[in-house]
Amino acid sequence: MRTPVDHALAFEHRTALLGAARSLVAVAELTVLVFTSDSDLFPAVPGGPAGPRCDGLRGLSLWCASSSPAAQTVFRVVTIAALVLAASGYRPRWTCVPHWYATFSLAAAIHIPNGGENVARIVTLLLIPLCLTDDRIWHWRRPDTPLPE
Repeated sequence: MRTPVDHALAFEHRTALLGAARSLVAVAELTVLVFTSDSDLFPAVPGGPAGPRCDGLRGLSLWCASSSPAAQTVFRVVTIAALVLAASGYRPRWTCVPHWYATFSLAAAIHIPNGGENVARIVTLLLIPLCLTDDRIWHWRRPDTPLPE
């Protein structure tokens, strides 16, 4: 008789549902970046810093590496590229950490986050252990190999 732990360890998580969830989160973050200007993402807030919020752990955000407008454009392009790769489903094992970092960076740096950025940051963090065991080239395909023991 199999125990609940045995069932949990044998659960096949590498499904199209996981891929659709990752893609949905990435596309949601993409819409924020593509359709929102820097002045709207990082508005001037009374008593707050101009540009991205970079106090405390927020300083680890990609947006805080430099405050020059050219660097902010580069950061936007890099973040969009990471999110497009995650949304496409290419190499989940290799894109899960950049996907999380892109969502973390955006949620940490903006002045007035809505709940969506924080949910995306938490969901992508929780998906990292699942995606690190995913050896597929595309998360839309069925796995060719069984789960490791």
